[in-house]
Amino acid sequence: MKFTKRATAEVFLSLGQKIGLAVIAALAIAAAVLWGPGILPRIASGIVVVFYLCFVLLKLVTFGAGAFYRPAKIMPASMSDPNLPSYSVLVPMYKETAEGFEKLLKSLDGLEYPKQLLQVLLILEEKDETTIAMVRSFQLPFYVEPVIVPNCGPTTKPKACDYAMLKVTGDRLVIFDFEDRPERLHLLKAVAAMDAEHACDPRVVCVQGQLMFWNPRKGAAPFYFAEYVVHFRWMLAGLARLGLVTPLGGTSNHFLTSALRKVASVYPELMFRHNGSDVRMPNVWDPFNVTEDADLGARLARLDMLVKMCNALTLEEAPHSFKTALNQRSRWLKGYAQTALVQMRRFGQSIRQMGLVRYIVFNLFVGGTPVSLLLNPLVWGTTVLYIAARINHWQGTADYIESLFPGPLYYIAMTVAIGNVVFFFQMLAAVLHQQENDAAEVPQPVREAQYGLVLPLVATPWWWLFTALPATKAMFELSVPGLRSHWSKTMHGGSVGQETAMLEGAAQALPPGQLRVDPTLQQRHRDEV
Repeated sequence: MKFTKRATAEVFLSLGQKIGLAVIAALAIAAAVLWGPGILPRIASGIVVVFYLCFVLLKLVTFGAGAFYRPAKIMPASMSDPNLPSYSVLVPMYKETAEGFEKLLKSLDGLEYPKQLLQVLLILEEKDETTIAMVRSFQLPFYVEPVIVPNCGPTTKPKACDYAMLKVTGDRLVIFDFEDRPERLHLLKAVAAMDAEHACDPRVVCVQGQLMFWNPRKGAAPFYFAEYVVHFRWMLAGLARLGLVTPLGGTSNHFLTSALRKVASVYPELMFRHNGSDVRMPNVWDPFNVTEDADLGARLARLDMLVKMCNALTLEEAPHSFKTALNQRSRWLKGYAQTALVQMRRFGQSIRQMGLVRYIVFNLFVGGTPVSLLLNPLVWGTTVLYIAARINHWQGTADYIESLFPGPLYYIAMTVAIGNVVFFFQMLAAVLHQQENDAAEVPQPVREAQYGLVLPLVATPWWWLFTALPATKAMFELSVPGLRSHWSKTMHGGSVGQETAMLEGAAQALPPGQLRVDPTLQQRHRDEV
């Protein structure tokens, strides 16, 4: 099985997708001619309501499945275990600070893992001369090696990681972002979890670690914190428990390196021109996709590989500026849209590889997310207008809105509205559950900072309204060829002083025990199979 260039986001719309859009436009024109232009808003409202119903039900089912799933708390592998695998750690860097880099080195050095088995690759962009000079000013440990990515092709994290694969020597591989602060036993926990999961089901080639923000209280941070809790502790866990395709998070994914090389073997090799010569690199991550992690989850699924969750914890800095949140969220949503567009090509082949249900759910999850955020202001605005029309006796306006939602659609729309209320309380409940159940995993200072977040989260509907802005920005960038692979850099370090205080002693953890397979994990796999 081989994939073609159409399997990457370099192609915005395939010929088949363009034909499909043309057919839809032709059908809309035909309907307007036959039944009048007024039929189009009614058809559109019906499609929107049905979409919302499917999307809300998917979120509720997934959230419910995640509520009863937690990664088995397997004892970490032992530092003295002679069978520990070699590990490659990729750290993409771009326009970073010396202060942040010093903290990164300290965090990596604090990882409990035999340093002779570690390979840390600092992935630097050739054109980022300032960061390169800053890195060279440090005396790096023997296991840390800079990798300079040639200035060719898109300047994206996935392309940088693809190039770094040429240097990878480890049996296992994980990506940490520059601002990541993994717990001290992170790698040992991931090794034990991967060994246990892979022993139960050889198709498991990746375990996704838990991500959490250490600064959950400032600006936009409470909403990010709540969304991360819901996403990683509930939604992704629910998808994994149901055996569905998991759109990976961008960091703390632990892979069998052999599985990534298998992905590269079926996707076309990447080639870019640099200073008059060809630069070739494996195509593991789609270099044109700005959420390459979600796309890689689909790539693994198409090769019959599975992703599970593990309890290895990574702390991150949440963007607290709403401007930073706008840029980061627009990149995520643009990448989700890219991923859905790519996976919808040659859908017959994709369905055979993923399975019909898994294929539909994945595309509804990743494609439905930006679509729902774009539609939210329109739907909420229509609702507010209808209420205002009724209160102010604007009979014509009220009658027209009612005509868009005949009997069945009206009741479906009401169900969707109730679902949104449930989502609101889910975020509050997830944060409260997080505070109650993470005493053994989350450092005390970080855990204490979580208390009192429920009050700012009351403004969650306003946050949802705000996210329509990055969704709009994402769709605009997709419409401009030069911006489709543009990577909006997320600036970190705005809370450096707080980080020093917050993470003091955060590396504390229980002493590592002997590697073992948790019998409850084995039984869970038997039940799921």
